[in-house]
Amino acid sequence: MVHVLIGELHYACLTTKPECPSAASRLESCSQVFLDRLRNIYRELPILADLSRDLTNLSVVDLSKPLKKMVEEYNRQDSNTIPKLENDLAEIRRTLMDGVQKLIDRGQKLDELLRKTQSLQITSRKDFHVATKTQRRKKSIFLAAAAAALMFVSTSLLASLLYIGIL
Repeated sequence: MVHVLIGELHYACLTTKPECPSAASRLESCSQVFLDRLRNIYRELPILADLSRDLTNLSVVDLSKPLKKMVEEYNRQDSNTIPKLENDLAEIRRTLMDGVQKLIDRGQKLDELLRKTQSLQITSRKDFHVATKTQRRKKSIFLAAAAAALMFVSTSLLASLLYIGIL
């Protein structure tokens, strides 16, 4: 893509074609910032101060020094950015791994809690069945004892009445 900045001089910047619309707007913005900085730097050059002069006698070195300086600054910024991004990515990776590990631990704790709950539920069912069987046995024993006592009392009463001769 060609990006142009028009002023007292024309400045152009060539870039690769962007992959998506959001990258295109970012590329356009960066290109315009670059061209604006380039214009400001070349505006301050004494060689270009008088545009009425014949510029055909200028050497390439005179015009390329400021551009070289800008490219070096840009490359130095990029060289600082890459290690910073790598550190940020490593930190994000560690954070994600910690989060995944905590999620796995929670899942294991949840599984353990579920097993304990099921075990407790089975135990409580057994205890309930044992308790109801025990209560039934106690009730049966009490009824049998009451029936035996009633039979003993009625038999004793009948025997004493026979002995006395009332019957």
